[in-house]
Amino acid sequence: MGRFDEVRRDLGAGCTVVEWPGALIPGLVNAHTHLQYTDMADLGTRSYPSFEAWSKVFAADYANRRAWRQSAERGLDAVLRAGTTAVSDVVTHVEALDVLATGGLHGIAFWEVIGMRYTDWADRGRQRTVESLDSAVASGNGGVGLSPHAPYSLDGRVLTEVSALSRARRQRGHIHLAESRAEYEYVVRAAGPLADFWRNRGYGDFSLLREGGAGTSPVAWPIPRSSTGSPDARATTNVISIAGCSTP
Repeated sequence: MGRFDEVRRDLGAGCTVVEWPGALIPGLVNAHTHLQYTDMADLGTRSYPSFEAWSKVFAADYANRRAWRQSAERGLDAVLRAGTTAVSDVVTHVEALDVLATGGLHGIAFWEVIGMRYTDWADRGRQRTVESLDSAVASGNGGVGLSPHAPYSLDGRVLTEVSALSRARRQRGHIHLAESRAEYEYVVRAAGPLADFWRNRGYGDFSLLREGGAGTSPVAWPIPRSSTGSPDARATTNVISIAGCSTP
Protein backbone atom coordinates (compact mmCIF):
# COMPACT_ATOMS: atom_id res chain seq x y z
CA MET A 1 0.00 0.00 0.00
CA GLY A 2 1.07 3.57 -0.57
CA ARG A 3 1.13 6.26 -3.23
CA PHE A 4 0.65 4.93 -6.75
CA ASP A 5 4.02 6.12 -8.01
CA GLU A 6 5.77 4.56 -4.98
CA VAL A 7 3.99 1.21 -5.37
CA ARG A 8 4.76 1.10 -9.10
CA ARG A 9 8.42 1.91 -8.46
CA ASP A 10 8.68 -0.81 -5.81
CA LEU A 11 7.11 -3.42 -8.12
CA GLY A 12 9.51 -2.64 -10.92
CA ALA A 13 9.25 -1.84 -14.62
CA GLY A 14 7.75 -5.23 -15.54
CA CYS A 15 4.59 -4.83 -13.47
CA THR A 16 1.18 -4.77 -15.17
CA VAL A 17 -1.06 -1.80 -14.40
CA VAL A 18 -4.82 -2.24 -14.72
CA GLU A 19 -6.82 0.97 -14.45
CA TRP A 20 -10.58 1.37 -13.99
CA PRO A 21 -12.89 4.19 -12.91
CA GLY A 22 -13.56 4.25 -9.19
CA ALA A 23 -11.60 3.80 -6.00
CA LEU A 24 -10.03 0.92 -4.13
CA ILE A 25 -11.27 0.90 -0.53
CA PRO A 26 -11.15 -1.52 2.42
CA GLY A 27 -13.98 -4.03 2.68
CA LEU A 28 -17.16 -2.82 4.34
CA VAL A 29 -18.29 -3.98 7.80
CA ASN A 30 -21.89 -4.92 8.63
CA ALA A 31 -22.27 -4.90 12.41
CA HIS A 32 -25.62 -6.72 12.44
CA THR A 33 -26.80 -9.35 9.99
CA HIS A 34 -29.13 -12.35 9.92
CA LEU A 35 -27.69 -14.20 6.94
CA GLN A 36 -29.95 -17.19 7.47
CA TYR A 37 -32.97 -14.94 6.79
CA THR A 38 -31.74 -14.05 3.29
CA ASP A 39 -34.52 -16.08 1.66
CA MET A 40 -37.05 -14.02 3.65
CA ALA A 41 -35.92 -10.79 1.96
CA ASP A 42 -39.37 -10.21 0.50
CA LEU A 43 -40.56 -9.16 3.98
CA GLY A 44 -38.36 -6.10 3.70
CA THR A 45 -40.04 -4.91 0.50
CA ARG A 46 -43.38 -4.25 2.24
CA SER A 47 -44.65 -1.58 4.62
CA TYR A 48 -46.08 -2.35 8.06
CA PRO A 49 -48.11 -0.15 10.40
CA SER A 50 -45.99 -1.13 13.42
CA PHE A 51 -43.11 -3.25 14.67
CA GLU A 52 -45.63 -5.67 16.15
CA ALA A 53 -47.44 -6.08 12.82
CA TRP A 54 -44.12 -6.85 11.14
CA SER A 55 -43.31 -9.34 13.92
CA LYS A 56 -46.48 -11.32 13.26
CA VAL A 57 -45.76 -11.55 9.52
CA PHE A 58 -42.17 -12.49 10.24
CA ALA A 59 -43.19 -15.23 12.70
CA ALA A 60 -45.59 -16.77 10.16
CA ASP A 61 -42.93 -16.84 7.42
CA TYR A 62 -40.25 -18.10 9.83
CA ALA A 63 -42.39 -21.08 10.84
CA ASN A 64 -42.50 -22.33 7.25
CA ARG A 65 -38.74 -22.15 6.58
CA ARG A 66 -36.34 -25.07 6.79
CA ALA A 67 -33.28 -24.52 4.56
CA TRP A 68 -31.47 -22.18 6.94
CA ARG A 69 -27.92 -23.10 5.94
CA GLN A 70 -28.57 -22.67 2.23
CA SER A 71 -30.24 -19.33 2.91
CA ALA A 72 -27.25 -18.17 4.99
CA GLU A 73 -24.85 -19.21 2.24
CA ARG A 74 -26.81 -17.16 -0.28
CA GLY A 75 -26.62 -14.24 2.15
CA LEU A 76 -22.87 -14.70 2.43
CA ASP A 77 -22.53 -14.49 -1.35
CA ALA A 78 -24.69 -11.35 -1.39
CA VAL A 79 -22.65 -9.43 1.18
CA LEU A 80 -19.38 -10.36 -0.52
CA ARG A 81 -20.70 -9.15 -3.87
CA ALA A 82 -21.65 -5.86 -2.17
CA GLY A 83 -18.10 -5.37 -0.90
CA THR A 84 -18.69 -6.41 2.72
CA THR A 85 -15.86 -8.48 4.16
CA ALA A 86 -16.67 -8.59 7.91
CA VAL A 87 -19.98 -9.11 9.70
CA SER A 88 -21.61 -9.75 13.05
CA ASP A 89 -24.12 -12.46 12.18
CA VAL A 90 -26.95 -13.47 14.51
CA VAL A 91 -27.81 -17.17 14.18
CA THR A 92 -30.82 -19.09 15.50
CA HIS A 93 -30.22 -22.51 13.90
CA VAL A 94 -27.08 -24.51 14.53
CA GLU A 95 -26.72 -25.59 10.89
CA ALA A 96 -25.99 -21.95 9.99
CA LEU A 97 -23.54 -21.29 12.82
CA ASP A 98 -20.37 -22.04 10.85
CA VAL A 99 -21.33 -20.41 7.55
CA LEU A 100 -19.04 -17.43 8.21
CA ALA A 101 -16.09 -19.65 9.09
CA THR A 102 -16.47 -22.06 6.18
CA GLY A 103 -17.14 -19.20 3.78
CA GLY A 104 -13.96 -17.40 4.73
CA LEU A 105 -15.66 -14.18 5.84
CA HIS A 106 -14.27 -12.29 8.83
CA GLY A 107 -16.55 -11.72 11.80
CA ILE A 108 -18.45 -13.29 14.68
CA ALA A 109 -21.41 -15.68 14.50
CA PHE A 110 -23.60 -14.98 17.54
CA TRP A 111 -25.75 -17.83 18.83
CA GLU A 112 -29.12 -16.28 19.63
CA VAL A 113 -31.22 -17.10 22.69
CA ILE A 114 -34.83 -15.98 22.25
CA GLY A 115 -38.31 -16.70 23.59
CA MET A 116 -37.26 -18.42 26.80
CA ARG A 117 -38.80 -18.44 30.23
CA TYR A 118 -36.38 -19.22 33.01
CA THR A 119 -37.72 -22.78 33.27
CA ASP A 120 -37.03 -23.26 29.52
CA TRP A 121 -33.49 -22.00 29.98
CA ALA A 122 -32.81 -24.14 33.04
CA ASP A 123 -34.36 -27.30 31.57
CA ARG A 124 -32.77 -27.29 28.11
CA GLY A 125 -31.76 -23.84 26.90
CA ARG A 126 -28.51 -23.46 28.77
CA GLN A 127 -27.28 -26.95 27.92
CA ARG A 128 -28.15 -26.56 24.24
CA THR A 129 -26.42 -23.18 24.12
CA VAL A 130 -23.22 -24.49 25.70
CA GLU A 131 -23.22 -27.58 23.46
CA SER A 132 -23.68 -25.47 20.33
CA LEU A 133 -20.86 -23.11 21.26
CA ASP A 134 -18.54 -25.94 22.33
CA SER A 135 -19.19 -27.78 19.08
CA ALA A 136 -18.41 -24.67 17.04
CA VAL A 137 -15.14 -24.06 18.88
CA ALA A 138 -14.14 -27.76 18.66
CA SER A 139 -14.62 -27.68 14.90
CA GLY A 140 -12.20 -24.78 14.60
CA ASN A 141 -14.77 -21.98 14.49
CA GLY A 142 -13.47 -19.72 17.22
CA GLY A 143 -15.43 -16.75 15.90
CA VAL A 144 -18.60 -17.36 17.90
CA GLY A 145 -20.41 -15.33 20.54
CA LEU A 146 -23.71 -15.12 22.39
CA SER A 147 -26.78 -13.03 21.63
CA PRO A 148 -29.54 -12.71 24.22
CA HIS A 149 -32.15 -11.50 21.73
CA ALA A 150 -33.79 -8.56 23.52
CA PRO A 151 -35.23 -7.42 26.88
CA TYR A 152 -38.75 -8.11 25.65
CA SER A 153 -38.17 -11.67 24.38
CA LEU A 154 -36.47 -13.24 27.39
CA ASP A 155 -37.14 -13.60 31.07
CA GLY A 156 -34.91 -11.19 32.99
CA ARG A 157 -33.03 -14.00 34.73
CA VAL A 158 -32.30 -15.62 31.37
CA LEU A 159 -30.91 -12.35 30.00
CA THR A 160 -28.68 -11.98 33.04
CA GLU A 161 -27.43 -15.59 32.90
CA VAL A 162 -26.72 -15.46 29.16
CA SER A 163 -24.68 -12.30 29.73
CA ALA A 164 -22.82 -14.00 32.58
CA LEU A 165 -22.17 -17.08 30.43
CA SER A 166 -20.75 -14.86 27.70
CA ARG A 167 -18.32 -13.27 30.16
CA ALA A 168 -17.37 -16.60 31.73
CA ARG A 169 -16.54 -18.02 28.30
CA ARG A 170 -14.78 -14.79 27.28
CA GLN A 171 -16.95 -14.56 24.20
CA ARG A 172 -18.50 -11.47 22.74
CA GLY A 173 -22.15 -10.56 23.24
CA HIS A 174 -24.70 -8.94 20.92
CA ILE A 175 -28.21 -7.73 21.71
CA HIS A 176 -31.19 -6.14 19.93
CA LEU A 177 -32.08 -3.04 21.91
CA ALA A 178 -34.36 0.00 21.67
CA GLU A 179 -35.89 -1.07 18.36
CA SER A 180 -39.29 0.60 18.81
CA ARG A 181 -41.31 2.96 20.99
CA ALA A 182 -43.42 -0.04 22.01
CA GLU A 183 -40.30 -1.66 23.50
CA TYR A 184 -39.84 1.40 25.70
CA GLU A 185 -43.41 1.05 27.02
CA TYR A 186 -42.88 -2.68 27.57
CA VAL A 187 -39.68 -2.31 29.58
CA VAL A 188 -40.66 0.77 31.59
CA ARG A 189 -44.18 -0.28 32.61
CA ALA A 190 -45.04 -3.63 30.97
CA ALA A 191 -47.64 -1.92 28.80
CA GLY A 192 -48.35 -1.27 25.15
CA PRO A 193 -48.72 -3.40 22.01
CA LEU A 194 -45.40 -5.23 22.32
CA ALA A 195 -46.18 -6.29 25.89
CA ASP A 196 -49.62 -7.48 24.75
CA PHE A 197 -48.02 -9.35 21.84
CA TRP A 198 -45.81 -11.41 24.17
CA ARG A 199 -48.57 -11.94 26.74
CA ASN A 200 -50.83 -13.27 23.98
CA ARG A 201 -48.07 -15.70 22.96
CA GLY A 202 -48.08 -17.17 26.46
CA TYR A 203 -45.10 -15.38 27.97
CA GLY A 204 -46.90 -13.40 30.64
CA ASP A 205 -44.59 -14.91 33.25
CA PHE A 206 -41.55 -13.05 31.89
CA SER A 207 -40.22 -11.07 34.85
CA LEU A 208 -40.79 -7.66 33.24
CA LEU A 209 -44.41 -8.49 32.44
CA ARG A 210 -45.02 -10.19 35.77
CA GLU A 211 -43.55 -7.33 37.80
CA GLY A 212 -45.12 -4.44 35.90
CA GLY A 213 -41.97 -3.27 34.14
CA ALA A 214 -38.57 -2.07 35.29
CA GLY A 215 -39.27 1.64 35.55
CA THR A 216 -36.23 2.37 33.42
CA SER A 217 -35.37 2.47 29.73
CA PRO A 218 -34.42 -0.60 27.66
CA VAL A 219 -30.87 0.72 27.35
CA ALA A 220 -30.41 0.91 31.11
CA TRP A 221 -32.25 -2.23 32.17
CA PRO A 222 -30.32 -5.17 30.60
CA ILE A 223 -27.00 -4.36 32.32
CA PRO A 224 -26.24 -7.40 34.51
CA ARG A 225 -25.98 -6.54 38.20
CA SER A 226 -23.61 -7.91 40.78
CA SER A 227 -24.70 -9.01 44.24
CA THR A 228 -24.06 -5.47 45.46
CA GLY A 229 -26.54 -4.02 42.98
CA SER A 230 -23.92 -2.15 40.97
CA PRO A 231 -23.29 -2.83 37.27
CA ASP A 232 -20.70 -5.52 36.67
CA ALA A 233 -17.55 -4.47 34.87
CA ARG A 234 -17.45 -6.26 31.55
CA ALA A 235 -14.28 -7.96 30.42
CA THR A 236 -12.63 -6.22 27.50
CA THR A 237 -13.11 -9.38 25.45
CA ASN A 238 -16.89 -9.16 25.85
CA VAL A 239 -18.02 -6.40 23.51
CA ILE A 240 -21.74 -5.70 23.56
CA SER A 241 -23.14 -4.61 20.21
CA ILE A 242 -26.54 -2.92 20.06
CA ALA A 243 -28.95 -3.00 17.13
CA GLY A 244 -31.68 -0.35 17.02
CA CYS A 245 -32.05 3.07 18.65
CA SER A 246 -35.56 4.47 18.43
CA THR A 247 -36.72 5.03 22.01
CA PRO A 248 -37.92 8.52 23.03
